[in-house]
Amino acid sequence: MLSSNFDLAAHEKNFNTLPPQIPLHLNTALNLSSLFTEHLICISLTLATDPQAAAGRMAQNRVDRGACIYNPSTLCIYDAYVLGFNMSFVWRCATGAILLPFFCENFSRRHLDMGVATGFFPSAALAQQRPTTLPAQEITLLDLSENSLGNAKARIAADNQTTPVSIIAVHGDVLAGVPPELKGSKFDSISMFNLLHCIPVPQETKNKAFELAADVLSDDGVLVGSSVLGIRYHAWWNPLGWVTMVLFNLVLGAFGNWGDEPAVFEQGLRKEFGDVKTWIVGSMFLFQARKPRRA
Repeated sequence: MLSSNFDLAAHEKNFNTLPPQIPLHLNTALNLSSLFTEHLICISLTLATDPQAAAGRMAQNRVDRGACIYNPSTLCIYDAYVLGFNMSFVWRCATGAILLPFFCENFSRRHLDMGVATGFFPSAALAQQRPTTLPAQEITLLDLSENSLGNAKARIAADNQTTPVSIIAVHGDVLAGVPPELKGSKFDSISMFNLLHCIPVPQETKNKAFELAADVLSDDGVLVGSSVLGIRYHAWWNPLGWVTMVLFNLVLGAFGNWGDEPAVFEQGLRKEFGDVKTWIVGSMFLFQARKPRRA
């Protein structure tokens, strides 16, 4: 079902709620220490699994830098580390309380997910739907990483074996225009969650992803997404945010969002869509756009 308006205020009391699948307790220093250790382990794993790529990250081209971070070692801990720990404690925009409800309320039977990671969001949204005799759910996955595409496609199929679903994986660059496989396609909902902050190009160039979305969104469809904002949106009293931004931008090259500003994204969205809503939750920029402009 498509939602005409996501009520962010209704979820505000749960901003610091962890996703239910992450069994962590916040009342003990021991568990906080364990979380921080996991944070460091993830960084070490990225370096250890592909040290040559990590060492030369800053000199690599954009395709390699954006895709090589998603290898089997990092994907296996992505949900717990990125969607659990980072969203709740580093970016302060919890997956279970904010991002997943936002996704589910803007999820349709014909959906395109841009920047798929592990496929958590479409898989979870599909699992929440009631069994139906209607035509099969259609989910199209678009990503630069072959590892992510394979992982997400397998996960969605495995998690929803009783739900009729058609899954198409498309390998492509969200900044390169509409891929040949999607020419002529129209989707009723499109998502780009945690995608834009991973693209190491000037922020204005990232807005090309909105052009692609507008081209393939139906007239009554909706685009939703989220992205980690630049360094000045990370509170001084949250050292994890600063440390992670430095490591991911300047050391690992996993992020390219050091100076990202909400106004630039909003400008790009309004250029392509007639109805735009935006929010800032913690250090995250959330957006919803409708009425794609046609040439």
